Amino acid sequence: MLSFLLFRDRYIIVSFDCFKVKAKIISDISHYREEIIEKKNVTFDKINPINMELFRVLQSLESHTIYYWIVIAIIGFAISQSLLVGIRFYFKKENEPRSYLFFALLLLAFGFTQLHFVLRILGLFELYPRIRFLPIYFTLALPVLFFYYIKFALFPTYQFRWTDAKHFLLPIGQVMYFFITFLGYHSGFLPKISPETNPFLGSLETAAYLGQFFAYLFFSLRYIKVKKKSSGSIQKRRQTVYLEILVHLFSLLFIIHTLFIFSDFYSYRIAYINMQTTKVYVGLGVLTFTSLLFCLSMYGMQLLLWGKKRIYPN
Repeated sequence: MLSFLLFRDRYIIVSFDCFKVKAKIISDISHYREEIIEKKNVTFDKINPINMELFRVLQSLESHTIYYWIVIAIIGFAISQSLLVGIRFYFKKENEPRSYLFFALLLLAFGFTQLHFVLRILGLFELYPRIRFLPIYFTLALPVLFFYYIKFALFPTYQFRWTDAKHFLLPIGQVMYFFITFLGYHSGFLPKISPETNPFLGSLETAAYLGQFFAYLFFSLRYIKVKKKSSGSIQKRRQTVYLEILVHLFSLLFIIHTLFIFSDFYSYRIAYINMQTTKVYVGLGVLTFTSLLFCLSMYGMQLLLWGKKRIYPN
């Protein structure tokens, strides 16, 4: 079945074949119309307006393989799992509510950040540049939330001090940057920050994200080491060991994630090879971040399912 769609002074001929969409843009419809009428394949009876961006989305569907959609499905499942577990921990008040609160925020921030990456993979940033600045990108908040979850899980009686405010400066700045940029995108009211010196998006932000995470993972292990020496009861030691396993596993996955980021930087900036054009490489790189999300989500599910009896009994 063929349909003729009018966009400005051009016509778009779209062929629908089951779930595949094939499209062609031509500027002169007259010759094509005569050819179709002669073949008697279709009648030229529908001319409807179409959004050009929507046409480009439809045109790109056919270029993706089944493996691409499998990766998207895995990421979608990881996002859904993290958001659901995060919401459950947000309303979990027994035992250590402050540590649960930071863990909930950590899962929600990870899930929304992964959603940001999915929108980029789908190519929506090129079609709708404004959504690149949706305030769902929290890379600078992830290491801080992870660290404070570990800290409050180890030391539930810890009280915030004014010196703790320094840890939240970059995360709050990143949220404000995306929020202001998203609202002022079409009006031209944008933050005057060059891409090279932007600490909230770009190369400098990535460096801050990696550096902070390694630093906070190191501090988390230091706190765990101190707690293991001072833990008296068997139950407290079990909780500490469980947190230590989480930090070690997460650190291993984060190292793999970092290697992919560095390899991309090296290939593009030094070797002048754009690895982002290789679908397998892009898919594996995104899955390294997804593995971090799965690690935290599965840990959270374990706490919800049997942690109340084995790890954090009343």
